Amino acid sequence: MPESTEAKMITVIGPNMGTNALGRALVLAELAKRLGHEVQIIGSLRKNQSVWGPARDSPIPIRTFPLYRQHHYLSAAKRVHELCASSDAVIISKSTPTSLGLALMAGVDPRRSILDIDDWEMGFRLARYKGGFGSRALTVLERGVSTLLPWTIETDVGVWLSEEMAPLYPWRTVSNEWLASRFGGHVVRHARDETVLDPLQVDSSEIRREISATNDRVWVGFIGTPRTHKGVNVLIDALARLKGKDAPGLMLFGFDETLSESVHLADLALQRLGADRLRVKGFFPLTELPAHVSAPDIICVPSVSSAATQGQIPAKLFDAMAMGKPVVVSDVNDMSKIVGEAGLVVPPEDSAALSAALNRLAQSPELRQKLGTLARQRFLENDSFAACAKELSAVLTPLLESNA
Repeated sequence: MPESTEAKMITVIGPNMGTNALGRALVLAELAKRLGHEVQIIGSLRKNQSVWGPARDSPIPIRTFPLYRQHHYLSAAKRVHELCASSDAVIISKSTPTSLGLALMAGVDPRRSILDIDDWEMGFRLARYKGGFGSRALTVLERGVSTLLPWTIETDVGVWLSEEMAPLYPWRTVSNEWLASRFGGHVVRHARDETVLDPLQVDSSEIRREISATNDRVWVGFIGTPRTHKGVNVLIDALARLKGKDAPGLMLFGFDETLSESVHLADLALQRLGADRLRVKGFFPLTELPAHVSAPDIICVPSVSSAATQGQIPAKLFDAMAMGKPVVVSDVNDMSKIVGEAGLVVPPEDSAALSAALNRLAQSPELRQKLGTLARQRFLENDSFAACAKELSAVLTPLLESNA
């Protein structure tokens, strides 16, 4: 395990402590902690928000401040300045107004900061401007009006400006090769703790009993908030193509009943698959992640190919590989390179190909075992905390030395 010669104070600035955007900040903080540093995470919360559920039991201090309206940026920047005052280095998670923007407003020196980009934030916004001329024009109007509203915290223009400011930061990290080609920077993947996500230490039988998942059916798992750009509708269609009393079932873990999109997809799954082949469960704490990832027989990451997914690698892919699960992924971004021979890769949005791949695994316990073993080995070599701490050290250590 790499360690620094002297412990330093590292502050990680996240964009929103109330959503899964906190996940990447947690990874960066854990890696810095692995290097022997003292670490804290700071970031804003919107009105009526609390810290993202899965992170509430994190041993790393998470310090928050309110950011409800545009005029709150000044007080938020003051708080960032106070919290970063004693830091030897700052890691800014995401190039957004609520992280990079606040850091600049707070006077945090880019020369003692690492800018970490793990998603193409503008890609998510560009994905909204699709459809015919009328649809795009309406979206432009809606987004333009929202920019003028005082409770709009992150506007499209603000996100674009934040990404344009990335070159101000000589020290940059990214989560995948696509982002490296666009923004530059050293690749630090979505690492996972190999001592926590260890298939030899986890018993998922209690989770399966809780959701009444019988062992006479093969279960395909999707871990995370169900969304269309994540390909959940494609996965549902792929499973619906498989018929018979022994057809694989679907486990949706991470369902968010407050999001209409997630509710719609869960309803669609119930309609297409029936109650016998569907198990749905909401958020769970990070301490229960290993058992939930271990519960399905197969993990599927069926992301679609769009502006919203070009720069994104779903972190749950690494969870699955860490737990030695056979994975089926769509050929989007770096996912085929990440899984290599340890998983099955299908074209994005091809439900027929996905159905065939899932059926192949469902029919072969031997293949599931083989791919799961290879996935665990590949994870340990490339994506564990031990492996990725070295990658962060390649940027953080020279930064600290240059500012000594």
